Amino acid sequence: MCGKHGDIFWDNESFAIKHYLKMFADLASTTLKQVADWFVWLASTLGRFNANELRRADHEVHDIADGRYDGRIQKFQQGMSR
Repeated sequence: MCGKHGDIFWDNESFAIKHYLKMFADLASTTLKQVADWFVWLASTLGRFNANELRRADHEVHDIADGRYDGRIQKFQQGMSR
């Protein structure tokens, strides 16, 4: 467990995920949720997660896409710029 509340991803990883979700969504003219689905599919294809971790990663990546991590990401970004 990396983050608070048993999150899989650290704040810096959440920041990177959101950055790449936006980048790929802009490039492909798709929604963040569609890119999130692709990210999770890619993780499952690469075999990085067991079934439970994959389910949790899917939930977290979609939460990141939905903006539920934006406050944490902004705090992380502010810490980077100091």
